[in-house]
Amino acid sequence: NGDGTFTDVTRQAGVDDPRWSSSAAWVDYDGDGRLDLFVCNYVDFTIENNKRCYAPAGELDYCSPRTYNPLPSRLFRNLGNGKFEDVTATSGIGSRNGYSLGVICADFDGDGRVDIYVANDSAANFLWLNQGDGTFKEGALEAGLAFSADGLAKAGMGISADDIDNDGHLEVIVTNLTGEGVTLFRSDRPGLYDEATARYRLSEPTFGYTGYGVGFFDYDNDGLMDLFIANGAMTIIESLRAHQKGFYPYAQKNQLFHNAGPGKGFVEVTREAGAAMQLAEVGRGAAFGDINNDGRIDVVVTNANGPLRLFLNEADAGHWLLVRLDAADGNRFGMGAEVGLFREGQPTLWRRAHTDGSMLSASDIRVHFGLGASPRIDSLVVRWPDGVRERWDKVSSDRIITLRRGTGRRL
Repeated sequence: NGDGTFTDVTRQAGVDDPRWSSSAAWVDYDGDGRLDLFVCNYVDFTIENNKRCYAPAGELDYCSPRTYNPLPSRLFRNLGNGKFEDVTATSGIGSRNGYSLGVICADFDGDGRVDIYVANDSAANFLWLNQGDGTFKEGALEAGLAFSADGLAKAGMGISADDIDNDGHLEVIVTNLTGEGVTLFRSDRPGLYDEATARYRLSEPTFGYTGYGVGFFDYDNDGLMDLFIANGAMTIIESLRAHQKGFYPYAQKNQLFHNAGPGKGFVEVTREAGAAMQLAEVGRGAAFGDINNDGRIDVVVTNANGPLRLFLNEADAGHWLLVRLDAADGNRFGMGAEVGLFREGQPTLWRRAHTDGSMLSASDIRVHFGLGASPRIDSLVVRWPDGVRERWDKVSSDRIITLRRGTGRRL
């Protein structure tokens, strides 16, 4: 309202779907400069159809999502007048039901159009491929993103996507239940993925945890994307019983992994990350951003039946750059744009402007680059969501800059 207050306009806007929603994402899927809305839906639950579920030993406990019917997610097209149109059916999104918990929007097949990847709990994940005509085709199985390498559906919850080896292709990580570990999908060509969890040394250290919020981020500014996972168990009775035996507790530590570089995978550095990272809590959401504008990415975690935690990054870090985009249209902050940082003799760093990913969270949309020991930047290139490319030269590091559309050199 402009005076520090807000008015609930959910119904007037046309997005008042009463079903059990989880994560959501803003995405300009049709390239009209207006942000559309994708909402994950979970299970068809009502008080009337509530079921009683029990642990193997007979105690009352949480139900598996498979106890209830899955739901289709929803896609709402922004009409530009404060109103949204439900295009779930006409876009094809409504053709599949899923136990959907996490979502991320990016160009997964390299065709220049933003796609939508959805993590489903105990069912195949979805990859909604943008056909460019307002419709989507589900293609997770063909892309290698539906199941883990053993062909099994896991308890997909949190999700993140970034180029972790700086080869120009997005990798994807999905968090799962205790006894499953995370699933990391690697790509070396557009639109095709293979599971590489063990290759990146993540199978064993994540096996005993239930992961929720997750994100790739460069915590030490060395130019390589590291990894944070918010952990906390789900099934109370089994977790408490396991805790008595000394493993798989309900409250769990979060985990921090350092990217050791191409071919070396990730190394867990949770113990070295300070006293705050030794807390055992029931982690759920995780959001990432530079809270105090010092060039180091911080993490905010929400906990079930516990306080919010702000993990302020105080690491000894390299040079950096934080980029704010100004698209000067309805998609003001350039949601979905890609920014490339070029330096002679070094891999090009491509990062996305986005707030989605993780689980039940929204992160800083500004684009962060870690530069390591060298402050040099030759140029920046922005690929705006509509495909227009602009270049800026002679950019200084260790600061926050704004790139306004139309002020760069058109490519």
